[in-house]
Amino acid sequence: MRLLFSLIVLAFGWLTAPAMALEASDIREGLCGSFNGTFRWDAAPVAQIVSIRLEPPTVDGAGVVSAVGKGDYIIGGVKTTSIDVKWVIEAQSLRFEMWELNPVGGSNSFVTDGSHVGTIASDLRTIEATWTTNGTGRRGKLHLAASCLPTS
Repeated sequence: MRLLFSLIVLAFGWLTAPAMALEASDIREGLCGSFNGTFRWDAAPVAQIVSIRLEPPTVDGAGVVSAVGKGDYIIGGVKTTSIDVKWVIEAQSLRFEMWELNPVGGSNSFVTDGSHVGTIASDLRTIEATWTTNGTGRRGKLHLAASCLPTS
């Protein structure tokens, strides 16, 4: 009985273990400069294609990796909006946040009042995040995948 209890505790701990932390320098060196994926507002019928290109990231003294870059939203095969992006990745937790700035093109209703918050996988290849609009609370899901070869 004691063995069974130990196995259950061990299995539960393994299943609920936090994401593997990385050194900030490992993230800086291993982060792909190009990500592609989708964004879909909650309850929206169509996902938008998202393409992000990053400049080389920097690291601060607190283990936070930052990067800036450019992005595009594509709907129905047509680039609708171009944006500037700012990324922050916390090395210890792999918490990811992306802000969208300076939209060009598209409609006047493009929303920049919020951010995408989620996690980047420990292999730095996938990002899952939720956009929350500050003013309204409206949400959507961002799914990104690295579009360059792994560095190792």
